[in-house]
Amino acid sequence: MAYIQEVNWIPQGITRLEDNANLVIRNNNENILVTAGPGAGKTELLAQKASFLLQTGACKRNKKILAISFKKDASKNLKDRVELRCGKDLSKQFDSITFDAFAKNIFDRFKDALPLNWRIGLYELNFIKNDEMEHYLLNCGLTPTEKQNFDRRTFEQKYLTKDLLPLDGFNQDNIENKAIFLMWSYLITNNTPSIISLSMINRLVELIFRTNPKLLLSLQSTYSFVFLDEFQDTTNIQYDLIKRCFINPNTKITAVGDEKQTIMGWAGALSDIFNSYESEFNASKYKLQNNYRSSPELVNIQNIITQSLMGEQSSNITSMTSLSAGNDSCKLYSYTNENNEANDISLYINDLIVNKAIPANEICLLTKQTPEVFTPHIQSKLTSMNIKSRIENELQDVLSESLTKLVICMLRLIFLPKCGESWKIINEYFLTVYSDSEKDNEDYINVFITNFRTSENFAEYSKEGIQETISILVDFLNFNDEKLLKTVYKQYSQGDYLKKVQLNISKWIFYYLDENSNNWKDSLSSFEGRNCVKIMTMHKSKGLEFNTVIFVGLEDNVYWTYSSDPLADNNGFFVAFSRAKERILFTISHREHYRDNATISTISPIIDIFREANINLEVRN
Repeated sequence: MAYIQEVNWIPQGITRLEDNANLVIRNNNENILVTAGPGAGKTELLAQKASFLLQTGACKRNKKILAISFKKDASKNLKDRVELRCGKDLSKQFDSITFDAFAKNIFDRFKDALPLNWRIGLYELNFIKNDEMEHYLLNCGLTPTEKQNFDRRTFEQKYLTKDLLPLDGFNQDNIENKAIFLMWSYLITNNTPSIISLSMINRLVELIFRTNPKLLLSLQSTYSFVFLDEFQDTTNIQYDLIKRCFINPNTKITAVGDEKQTIMGWAGALSDIFNSYESEFNASKYKLQNNYRSSPELVNIQNIITQSLMGEQSSNITSMTSLSAGNDSCKLYSYTNENNEANDISLYINDLIVNKAIPANEICLLTKQTPEVFTPHIQSKLTSMNIKSRIENELQDVLSESLTKLVICMLRLIFLPKCGESWKIINEYFLTVYSDSEKDNEDYINVFITNFRTSENFAEYSKEGIQETISILVDFLNFNDEKLLKTVYKQYSQGDYLKKVQLNISKWIFYYLDENSNNWKDSLSSFEGRNCVKIMTMHKSKGLEFNTVIFVGLEDNVYWTYSSDPLADNNGFFVAFSRAKERILFTISHREHYRDNATISTISPIIDIFREANINLEVRN
């Protein structure tokens, strides 16, 4: 195809770009750091930059673009946007993947290139929990006295994977190094299969590239451009890997993030990552000034939070939306008990749905932590009003799986006729993985659906029947070749992960079929969370947006770390606030979970923001 001259290239699918966004997109000669607040269009910026690089030929035909995100849904969203703007042919040069998947794919392909003393055969991926780490500390070879020096909750981050792996093994000259050596040996040598976490994989991949210059050169020769999304969440382990892979004159990096949304410090996110990157990669810095998500009223308050609570005295962000809830944009309510709070919130949500026509899935209940502690009264009241709600923490991960989306589409085609969007997605999947004609794909799909509808599985609603149904669908998507899905979706290539995802899908579909009296239409809608109020922690809400947000528990008891770590809690408050497009409500209440009465003195700097924005604390009852 003919390339577009750079001077003639225009944004794809949107009408305008702010000046700095346009500069970022057209700068293909430098490493770049983009600071962009919530709703600034960070994903769209990267999609447009990819379009520019691919459509103008700045990214050569024999080169690719690598985009690294932190969440699966964010990675897929970016991939879909690029394909929509560039078409299937050019978008083949665009790889969008999560950081964990990037490291794991490299590890699975090249782990035999590790130095002999680090060589690993079969392994089991393990998200090491506290009780498991306690077991490992007891059994790795430390004496009881030595073990007392280490906390199971912080051992992996603070010791096991803190530093680059030494090529020749650990020098056991002190208790810390001895513990690290014994634990690595225990996990990868004394267990069959080896036990490895994602942070361990990242460290091992860095070692692979450090000791194999030809592999490193091959990676750098493949990707001439790299995008790093949500850069503020980057850990020291990930940053070490980025530096190992991409500090070279032939790869240009665009890192995008917002320091005000740094809330992953507990997971090892670096506090000074922006300055480090700007200095070490000699990056040019740009700032985006527009907000395309939130109403002018909410953006004005966000500016107050930024300036008064976070001390950032830069120019104000401008809202680019026409949304407005006027005086109802932001409220702060106080209650004497959780029952009164639940009554009020449920009536508030019902009014939004019935009188303001806000879909239930555009309403989100946020908590700082443990939503199962803060929202049961509210959920009970909503249920009595026939309003569905659910805690998203586990389901959010299941629904972000590529396999889940394919299975849901197939189930809709089988049980619900005339599902045009589902047909399009499935047909495009087969066009991607199967080289035959579109008509052959249609015949293949139609024959399968017809045969399935006449089979015994069509009426089988038991737990085992649902598992069998999902297994049949996966075989169909695989062309009865289990390697096919694993080739298309690399995350399923290791161990029994694909089987675990299948069982998770089966579990939830069975749950919602039972809840909806075996009605497939309603159960699939429930599984996807349609017409359902979402409940989640503020950490899980990152990257999401809702018309209305209700934050439950703005109290000292909840923010018990505020005195010792106000920066993290202020950032968390900002993240929660910025999820709302039109309105947000904060509630304070005495809670059964805490013995003390609800107070707001410790978090007074946050409460002062409401006063500065002329929002009064309303005592409801």
